[in-house]
Amino acid sequence: MKIIGVFCLSFLLTVNTAISQTLKIDSLILVLETDRLSTIERIKVNNDLGFEFWIIDPNQSISYGNKALAISVMEGFLPGKAYADRVIGVGHWATGNYEPALKHLYSSKETYEQLTDSVGIANCIMNIGMVYADQNDITTALDHFLTANEIFVNQGEDSRVATTYSKIADIYILQKEFDKASDILKKAYNMHNNADFTYGKAESLNRLGLLYKAMGRKKDGIIHLKISALLSEGINDLDGLAKTYENIASIYIELKDYDSALEYALKAEEVALNIKSLKWLSNIYIDLKLIHQAKGNYKKSIDYYDKHILYKDSIFNEAVAKDISNLHSRIESEKHEAQLILDKQEIELLEEKSKVNQLMAVLGISSLILLAIIAFLIIRTQKLKMIKNKKRSQEKQDELQRELEAKGQELTAYTVNFIRKNELLEELKDEIQQIKASANAEISSKVSKLGKIVDTHQQVDRDWEDFRLHFESVHKDFFVKLKSQNSSLTSNDLRLCALIRLNLTMKEMGQMLGISAESVKTARYRLRKKLDLVHEENLTDYLIKLDEKIPVTDS
Repeated sequence: MKIIGVFCLSFLLTVNTAISQTLKIDSLILVLETDRLSTIERIKVNNDLGFEFWIIDPNQSISYGNKALAISVMEGFLPGKAYADRVIGVGHWATGNYEPALKHLYSSKETYEQLTDSVGIANCIMNIGMVYADQNDITTALDHFLTANEIFVNQGEDSRVATTYSKIADIYILQKEFDKASDILKKAYNMHNNADFTYGKAESLNRLGLLYKAMGRKKDGIIHLKISALLSEGINDLDGLAKTYENIASIYIELKDYDSALEYALKAEEVALNIKSLKWLSNIYIDLKLIHQAKGNYKKSIDYYDKHILYKDSIFNEAVAKDISNLHSRIESEKHEAQLILDKQEIELLEEKSKVNQLMAVLGISSLILLAIIAFLIIRTQKLKMIKNKKRSQEKQDELQRELEAKGQELTAYTVNFIRKNELLEELKDEIQQIKASANAEISSKVSKLGKIVDTHQQVDRDWEDFRLHFESVHKDFFVKLKSQNSSLTSNDLRLCALIRLNLTMKEMGQMLGISAESVKTARYRLRKKLDLVHEENLTDYLIKLDEKIPVTDS
């Protein structure tokens, strides 16, 4: 088959794509950390990061989208708000949280309508269709996909046309219209292949695998799904990878190859747990339940079934508010339509049925009130829980930040006092030398003893031990990390590294070490050689970066 024939070249290109994507994310994070960004630029970078994290870590995607949304709302910047709502909505869809997904996607669509951005509107319509498809409302989903596709065609957006083809094919497979699904998926793959869009190729291959599964061509299905998995892995598409692994496991279950099914189900579980995807975990755990049941491991089978129910209930709870809202809207709509019909009926008929209508009205109103109360309680409970968790998390972060700042202030004060003490001792040594030069032998001898006392105070290790305790309270495991880089570093080398990390001047380091600034310069040169730093690499930057890579743990 042509698709399989070009796979090897595609996979090599995919590796480059993954590297490029990682570099892009790292670059965007570095840009975000600078203070030179304008407000609009900061919104754009947060949104771009949210987009890049869609397939890698949807929760990160939501986080960056929320940051962009908050700034956009504050600044009244509609393009940023529209994009941020879409980023957040797709992030929630990827994790199986459908209520917030729809909320943000509809908000994004409304903003794009204000901006008269046809492509933005079509993207939102397609994403909303994805939410309905996950809830098995295939009629509504298909309407959204076809509407979005028509807009993309009119706007000449070929890549988006190909993407909606894959979504439409999902519905055709469910409707058992296999010929339609096959034709449209092959078109989608060819369009993505021409554009060298790896994510699109992986998605269309995944759907082809599911198509062959539905047609009973299970081995063909596995081949296409495994190629899709390799492409997803190459671009770090964890959401697509979890889905594809689960699809492969489900086919192996049908083939009664339970060992292979177990292998892929466990792979799927690992990825889905990593991205906290409720919807994939629900499917994965029913697969694991069936596998262990078939293998006679009934206890494990029951355990996995319990997990399946847990995650299924979690998804259901997220959808309850939406279902009630839809039911409420339908009842209101039906009530309005019924009223219009009743208004057109003859007065005699209304009189005959007035008692029945009054009873129905009472029941209808009672039902609406009950549904409204249930909806209010569910939404209120969820919001209170979210507010409580957010407040608790923020309080913990604030407390840790205050502790770190306090320790940093203690370290700064101690360092300043250390330097001032040594400055004072140096001045005292100078005075002693002057006295010795002009005094008689007896006084000179006594002054020499006084000088030795000063030298002793300059070399007391206790001061350095106190400094080390203050330093490590702020920069945890700094010395451990240094020793792991070069075990030949001496205690003097470690002291010098700590002072360089604090960005002290040559003079200040010399005063703390009891040596001249020139000697400090020589010591820095020797330290660079021990650390194998190239000429262009800045020693201070190296130590700061090394410190930042050390994981900080709660003390």
